[in-house]
Amino acid sequence: QHQESDLKSLHQAFMQRLNERGVPEVDLHLHELIDDYAGMSVHERKVFQLEHAEKVVKAAVRYKVPRLVLIHGVGTRALKDGLRIMLSRYQNIRCEDASFRLYGYGATELFIRIN
Repeated sequence: QHQESDLKSLHQAFMQRLNERGVPEVDLHLHELIDDYAGMSVHERKVFQLEHAEKVVKAAVRYKVPRLVLIHGVGTRALKDGLRIMLSRYQNIRCEDASFRLYGYGATELFIRIN
């Protein structure tokens, strides 16, 4: 029950932020997710971002969201690469670089096959 309410809250939150194409977007930059991360190591920060992203993806699948943009920034590509590895475990999700015009190289768009 707790997990279901978490997924519902996440879904409601990301459905409030739509890009100009009406696609929900989630910003994975740490300052968007947590107030104070100064005491976290680089590894802990990445794990936190990936865990949050996985919860978002689970919410999108659960609530039948067909498209979703994850904003990860460019940086060292560590977060983007981690996301792509995590997303490869979902057979019903295809991902590609999101609109360069909207996000530069810093976002991935998910296409979720709804069963």
